[in-house]
Amino acid sequence: SVMGSPAWLAFQREIEGCSAPIAALPEDVDVAALLREVVAGVHPGAGGGRVGLVVGTTSGAISGGFEAWLRRGAPPREEERWRSAPARRVAAALGLAPVTTVSVACASSTVAFEIGAAWLRGGRCDRVIVAGVDKHSLYIHAGFAGLGALGPRGSRPFAADRDGLLLGEGAAAFL
Repeated sequence: SVMGSPAWLAFQREIEGCSAPIAALPEDVDVAALLREVVAGVHPGAGGGRVGLVVGTTSGAISGGFEAWLRRGAPPREEERWRSAPARRVAAALGLAPVTTVSVACASSTVAFEIGAAWLRGGRCDRVIVAGVDKHSLYIHAGFAGLGALGPRGSRPFAADRDGLLLGEGAAAFL
C-alpha cells in the first residue's frame, strides 16, 4: 500500500543538530498512524480468515517516546517505550493476530517476511500482513553518524563521488 494523501509525501529535510539530511515525512506524522494506514490498505477484511501482522522496523517507537520526553520533560508511558507498541495498537484496532515486531537493523523487513512465511507454513494464520515502518530516530541517526556512514549531501547511490547514505522514514505493507 502506498500513502495517497499529499500530507504523507516524503521530502528531504535537515534535522537540528544532525550533520546530514534525511528523507523525511512531516514531523507530526505518528508512526502508529502511518503503520495503520498502510496495513489497512492491504487488510483482506472479514473474509480473510485469521490474519497475522509482522512488522519490521529499525527503531519502531522506542526512541520517539524518549525524544518527546527530552522536548516536554515528562517521561513516556511504559507502553510508549516498547518497540512493538505501534504494531500492537494497529493489530488490536484491526483484529489481527498473531502479531510481532522484529528489529534487526537493515534486515528487519526481510526477516519479517520470513517470520510471516513461517506462520503460514506452520498454520498459525491463514494470511499474513508484513509491514515495514520507521520514523526518524536521533539514536539511530547518531549511530550511523558515529560510523561515518551518513552522506552530508544526501543520497546519491549511483554518483561516482557518492559519500554516504541518507536515512529515511516511511512505511509499506504487503498481504
